Amino acid sequence: MPCGTDSSRAGLLRVGHHVRVQLRVERSCPLPKTHNRLRQTHDLWHEMQTAYPDADEFLTKLNACLTAARSVTFVLQKELSHQPWFEDWYGPWQERMRADPLMRWLVEARNVVEKQGDLDAASVAVVSLLLTDDEQQLARLEVPPLATPADVAQAVKLAKLPDRIRDQAVLAVERRWTVPELADGELLDTLAHCYGVLAGLVTEAHERMGVRMQTFGGEEHGARHDRRPHPSGRLPCMLSTAEARTAYWHLGEQTLMHHVTKTVERTGPGALEQAADRYGISGGQHGLVQGLSPPRRVAAMHSLGKRMLEVDGFHRTFAWLHREDAQVGMLVLDPEDHQDKIAKIRRLAREVDRTGADTVIFTTEAWFSAEVDHDDPRATLRATQREDRREILATYLLRWGGDHSAWITLFGRDEDGGLVLGDTEELPDFAPMPLFAPILRVWEAWLSQRS
Repeated sequence: MPCGTDSSRAGLLRVGHHVRVQLRVERSCPLPKTHNRLRQTHDLWHEMQTAYPDADEFLTKLNACLTAARSVTFVLQKELSHQPWFEDWYGPWQERMRADPLMRWLVEARNVVEKQGDLDAASVAVVSLLLTDDEQQLARLEVPPLATPADVAQAVKLAKLPDRIRDQAVLAVERRWTVPELADGELLDTLAHCYGVLAGLVTEAHERMGVRMQTFGGEEHGARHDRRPHPSGRLPCMLSTAEARTAYWHLGEQTLMHHVTKTVERTGPGALEQAADRYGISGGQHGLVQGLSPPRRVAAMHSLGKRMLEVDGFHRTFAWLHREDAQVGMLVLDPEDHQDKIAKIRRLAREVDRTGADTVIFTTEAWFSAEVDHDDPRATLRATQREDRREILATYLLRWGGDHSAWITLFGRDEDGGLVLGDTEELPDFAPMPLFAPILRVWEAWLSQRS
């Protein structure tokens, strides 16, 4: 028997069936008060997000969200205290929450708000240097709540950076509300984590009562809902908030990178079908990628990529996101330069986090150069800077939990400029390059949040 939420009930009430729908939902939920308190936590979290630039309003919503989140376990204990299995079941959950530093902070923060007043929250900007293989936090600056990340990025001046670094790096500026007890941890992210833990607790309580809890699932705050829980335990609407609070500064050009999110576009589900005529893919071959195992699917997609390369003479940069073998997103990145590639991979990682994608297929045309000894002058150069570089078409399969692989095809041009494809090499034990580190960090964070 499914159990709806007050959120789904509110959506149904708008169609006019007030009494009938309300009674049906209330009767089907064994923990209506606990469920309602969880919903209030979700709603107040979004009110915090909306109030981010307004210090007074943000702190007001923060206090309310802390109180609502902390009270979920109180209400749950009251609603289940009569169950003979409750103490044995709830004890391990209590231990887990006590062992979680963010859940301990929730308890302590709520006590401060109730007994001492507002938390000592600070509006800060965290400035980081992004390279292909590294990410370093450079500074933490207290800033006015109304200061945008772009304002801060334009004001930051970095001195004594080697030219090689300056020509390759991106400056990322992220606005945060934080408190000293979180060591610069962002408050929205922290409360989203706490919500995920509480949602897991309430979901399991429903199961013990013989009811499948239909919480917000993949809530997009629209008409469509995904009932699958996110791998991290959070709601997708409470994930990846950092992207909206971050600005990117191109150190080489000394300009704000406005195009980072604007040029990353999502394509429709029929993109491959629409391309069939152009690339001469017959007999529905473009559809064979569905239903295959991930390695076979990627091999088929790489073959399609080679055909596209032959017809067009170039290949765009695509990323397909899959969750449990179902496609949940497709992005066209088309980086303009190396710095744009760094920023867009971060954007891709945010999308992986938001959609709960456990598989990423990434196809791109790129430059390749062979490894050389450390004392070789070419060792510090990127492939694009080396005269001995070669062009490749690469398709990478990245999977949560490992088992990554890659398909690489070298190609060149004949005297007339025509494309000449070389052999394709499969790398079944591919070690992801540093460029993909932001995606791997997302998956690592999911594991830590679930443990």
